[in-house]
Amino acid sequence: MCQHIHRAKKIVFVLRDFDPHNNFEKIVEMINADMAKIWRDIAKPESYANSQPSDFFHFQFFKFPSMVYVPKEFGKCASEMRMLFGDVPNGIFSGMEIQHLPADSFALLVADLWKKIRDEKELNLVIFRLNHNMWG
Repeated sequence: MCQHIHRAKKIVFVLRDFDPHNNFEKIVEMINADMAKIWRDIAKPESYANSQPSDFFHFQFFKFPSMVYVPKEFGKCASEMRMLFGDVPNGIFSGMEIQHLPADSFALLVADLWKKIRDEKELNLVIFRLNHNMWG
C-alpha cells in the first residue's frame, strides 16, 4: 500500500438494468481489472509508480433491475440507495470526511477544468486541486 495516502475517495458504480442471469461478481471483477489497467497506464509521479487504485479509491458496486420490466423492484432499489446517501450508519459516506464545494462555484470550476484539459490535452488534478483549493 502506498505510504502517501491521507483519505481514499469513494467511487460508486451503479449497474442499471442488471440481468440476474449475469454473474455480478464477474462484472465487478472486470470493472476492477479495467480500473487497474487505466491506473497502470496513466502518468504518475515516481513516488506513486507502484501504487494501486485501492490506495486512493474505494470502489462500491450496486445493481439495479430494469426500470421498464420490474418497476417495483427498481423503485425499491432506488429507495434503498437514496437512504444510503443520507447521514446513516453504513451509508455511502459513513466514515468519510465530507468536503463541500459551494454551488455557486461549481460552474466556474468545471469551466476552468475543461479549459485546462482543452488547452493542455491533459490534467494534473493534484495541481488543479491545489490551485483551486478544491475539496478542502
